[in-house]
Amino acid sequence: MSSPFRSIVVTTALTGLLAACGGQQPPQNGKPMTPEAAKAAATIALRDLSLGSSLVRGPSGIVPQSAAEAGLNARVLGGLEGLGIPMWQALEAGCEVKVEPLPFTDKDADLVPAGATLKVDCALDHNGYSYAFKGALRVEDNDDNFKDSGFRLSFQGFSDKATKGDYSVERSFDGSFALDSKNPALYKLDKNYVLITKQTKAGQTNTLGATFDTTETYAPDDPSKPVLAGDFAVDKVKPGTLTVQKNADVYNWNWYTDPTLHYTLSCVAVTGEGVWIPFDEGAVVYTYSDSKGQSANLRLEFTGCGSYTLTLDGKVIN
Repeated sequence: MSSPFRSIVVTTALTGLLAACGGQQPPQNGKPMTPEAAKAAATIALRDLSLGSSLVRGPSGIVPQSAAEAGLNARVLGGLEGLGIPMWQALEAGCEVKVEPLPFTDKDADLVPAGATLKVDCALDHNGYSYAFKGALRVEDNDDNFKDSGFRLSFQGFSDKATKGDYSVERSFDGSFALDSKNPALYKLDKNYVLITKQTKAGQTNTLGATFDTTETYAPDDPSKPVLAGDFAVDKVKPGTLTVQKNADVYNWNWYTDPTLHYTLSCVAVTGEGVWIPFDEGAVVYTYSDSKGQSANLRLEFTGCGSYTLTLDGKVIN
């Protein structure tokens, strides 16, 4: 089964939950870690890593004029694309976005409203699927007196659905993500959003849920050209938390980068599910501990453009 849109990860019968935590030991878990659960954690994590790089890059295609009129600048569109929402393609196809208020305030003329709500309800054909999305997005400039200071995008009853034959993927979004780019030498990304996915095949439905809540930084190699390359980092002292759930089984991880994850625009690699992974070196480390005191370490290490090795306690599992 091909991916309904370029950047949607389709996993089966798994729920991913990502929550930030302070510099604590890995949360205790009732069951020992397995290679299958570790692989699931890595697959879910790649989606969130892709969101960060998409926020820095912007969309993969040309930003249509209708996007600027709706208060959707390149990086806002990039973030949506990173989550598998083909907003710029929809705008090119003639989908209407209702903006409130209109005209919106944009003192620094960076195409990000000081605050505006965008309402959409549209359907189109995309990558061989019938695709539809509806709901509202709230876009707010971090500082409307500071050009390109960054933004926060919040979901308000936003959902999408892709259908092909007897197969469909329906998703609903809540929460928000934000990019702070005031300091050209060090960006800050905050992600606190919820994604619920229902996959249906031949009348059978699997429901997945994911909550992402973490903070990371991005340091461009050249602050004057931030889109080209740089390092993403999640602090080991204040790691993120990744929880993967399958039915009644819940697996909680702490995670951080070690060393930092190097992004490069020229890397166009994607996973089999269509997730963009533009990293050529660096690693993400996940630590796990169960209630019996047994620990596990999962390492996702990039060894070249889009190439990575996944190891669980030193043993390769991918």
